[in-house]
Amino acid sequence: MINIILADDHQLVREALRSLIEAHADMKVVAEAQNGLEAVELVSSLQPDIVIMDINMPEMNGLAATRAITRDNKNLNVIGLSLNDQNWSEETIIKAGASAYISKDEAGKTLCMIIRREYEKLEASK
Repeated sequence: MINIILADDHQLVREALRSLIEAHADMKVVAEAQNGLEAVELVSSLQPDIVIMDINMPEMNGLAATRAITRDNKNLNVIGLSLNDQNWSEETIIKAGASAYISKDEAGKTLCMIIRREYEKLEASK
């Protein structure tokens, strides 16, 4: 089972992503965060495999949260998520420590494939 935390400040986006993810028997959303600070705290307590991280969130944005999470947790991957300009967003979130990026426009088509790919990378590195 691939355990996932969703971090996005929009409840509707989190609900849509949860529905998309949990349609797959091998994936489970173990928690949702509405800001970066909450995401960091949830990762610390739940130790998921994957974090889906929106870049633009209140309290602590997704870039700062990704830096904190990847600095302290080597056994998970962060997938950055944004509506913004893809080239800037992808480059920025990868530099912050994410292992992958997906635009919200593409999430419906490729998110679960990217989750599996990132999980396989984790398993191969163990």
